[in-house]
Amino acid sequence: MKTTLTIKGMHCKSCETLIKDALEDIGVTNTTFNKDQLTIDTDLPLEKVKQTIKDEGYEVN
Repeated sequence: MKTTLTIKGMHCKSCETLIKDALEDIGVTNTTFNKDQLTIDTDLPLEKVKQTIKDEGYEVN
């Protein structure tokens, strides 16, 4: 399922890399960043994805 999330606190490429690596650890391999937007394509529960991002210190809407 393709989903776009808004990430608060993501300011640079390092932030993107941190989130991307954390998501890859849970099996999300298709990520696209555009400013504060993250688009993913995964079958994982959305709450698991959001919690993974929150665990890295970011807010997710």
